[in-house]
Amino acid sequence: MPIPTVRLPSGVELPRLAFGTGTALYQSAAAKQVTMALNAGFRFVDGAEVYANEESAGEGIQAFLKSSGLKREDIYVLTKVGKDGMKDLQSAVKEEMRKLQVDYLDSYLLHFPPRGKDGLPSNVDAWRQLEKIKAAGLTKSIGVSNWLASDIQQLLDAGLSVPDINQIEFHPYLYANAEYTKLLALQKKHGIVTMTYAALAPFYKSTLPEDGPLHKALTAIAAKNDQRTTAAVLLRWALQRSEGIITTTTSKESRANELLDQLDSNNDAQLHLDEDELKQIDQAGKEHGYEKYYMAPFMQP
Repeated sequence: MPIPTVRLPSGVELPRLAFGTGTALYQSAAAKQVTMALNAGFRFVDGAEVYANEESAGEGIQAFLKSSGLKREDIYVLTKVGKDGMKDLQSAVKEEMRKLQVDYLDSYLLHFPPRGKDGLPSNVDAWRQLEKIKAAGLTKSIGVSNWLASDIQQLLDAGLSVPDINQIEFHPYLYANAEYTKLLALQKKHGIVTMTYAALAPFYKSTLPEDGPLHKALTAIAAKNDQRTTAAVLLRWALQRSEGIITTTTSKESRANELLDQLDSNNDAQLHLDEDELKQIDQAGKEHGYEKYYMAPFMQP
């Protein structure tokens, strides 16, 4: 099942599907689920300091490598530094690598814009530290998460390197938001790859009422092809509208296989959404209205 890849500005190439260790696995042991996902065919593990499960995720990665005979370079490991780590990034990256049991990261992200608040460094100073971490060979690429266009612009104005990735909450209830419009335009201009999370949040946050516009749109589109479910349609919308990386999670092997099938390049002809279908979902999300489920405070500069 070939998963498409995306090339970052730095030249690193990543799969467009990542297995997330947050949401359902937040602050919970993740070893079993990570091993399951890698055995199913995932090759990209997404973690974070704040998830508080990096040690178990590392155990899952090592168990897979040992049983599969694959090498570290055959999988991709990303993690994000949180509030505690941002106070001493040079120590934090080494601690996270220790927990994950890896000698380098494929990507290291600032989990939110520090903005010089609450004893944290400015965006520019934190980014300079990430540049040093990359130069030292501890990570192949660096990026951010939950940053707005105004946050990224500070790095550009300072003449610093362009982030490879911005991982953001991404679903139709956010797509029409003015801040997202500015952000996605800036990222496209500079080649910053959008990495999504919570693409299926309208489902598990119970904000997809049957009489609502998004449910109606997804149901109508799914009905055109019996290989599509409403969740699969929403996942494909996120893949095509973000033009980047989808992060999702599950504890079930059957669900992991389903997710892999949805992004399998061999299934594009059956699952690809045309522009009219994409616009129907865009409009349905706009009609529902703005909803942000995670990191909402960072929607304000």
